[in-house]
Amino acid sequence: MRTLHVMLLRSFLMLLAIALLFFVLLLQMFDMFANLWRYLAQDTGVPAILHVAWLYLPKCLSYALSPALLFACSYALGLLYKNNELIAILGSGISLNGLLAPLLLLGVVLSLASYWFEEGVVIDSLRRKNELYRSSVKLELPLSRTNVTVTSADGRIIYQADFYDDKRQSLNGVLILRRDAEGRFQERVDAERASWNGQYWVLHGSRRYSWDGELLREARIAQMDEKSLSEPPATFRKSTRRVEEMGAAQARLFVTQLRRAGLPFREALT
Repeated sequence: MRTLHVMLLRSFLMLLAIALLFFVLLLQMFDMFANLWRYLAQDTGVPAILHVAWLYLPKCLSYALSPALLFACSYALGLLYKNNELIAILGSGISLNGLLAPLLLLGVVLSLASYWFEEGVVIDSLRRKNELYRSSVKLELPLSRTNVTVTSADGRIIYQADFYDDKRQSLNGVLILRRDAEGRFQERVDAERASWNGQYWVLHGSRRYSWDGELLREARIAQMDEKSLSEPPATFRKSTRRVEEMGAAQARLFVTQLRRAGLPFREALT
């Protein structure tokens, strides 16, 4: 029985190595050819391209492990069946579960190891790969956004803007709702635009609607300085972070921030 398991594992591991090599090369070629036009357009050097491919290698291994395991297991058992060895093994009284026990155990070990490999190696190398790729092809990510909705940390102030300009750090088409500690309406402010002065937002061409408990009052204010409107511009920026570049703890914090900002977060959960 032990000799049989050793023979099966030897065949399986050899096939697994070949399958991993094949799938890794396939993924590397796909990534390289998909971005080849950018490399050519920016006249990127061969060393930089090879460095990007090297940093992408851990992620390729992570992607390739699952199909490589499936292929190696299927092919190893297929070889036994082709050579009529599987019939002889089962006919000798050895159950299929007993025959496959080492492969199942190895699959569990590799699955656990892949998680730690992902957390310890893959995430950091992928982040560095993406940064190097963007710098190599001179790719700048846009940070301005349209239809922005942000909630303050205490949940009492809600910002809504038609457009956030990151270069000017300004908001256009601004609507601000303020609530009390119990969530009841206090005031609404509509403004043509808002500019960040380094500490808080200054509203220009604004109209304020406030509720004093009995009447709804309206006031026009050319320039409104409200130190309580201190949500930093970074909150309004288009997110350039990717969940696959974060560890488990960072990903949980990122999803929490998306929820607080009123942004779509379900894609990040998947």
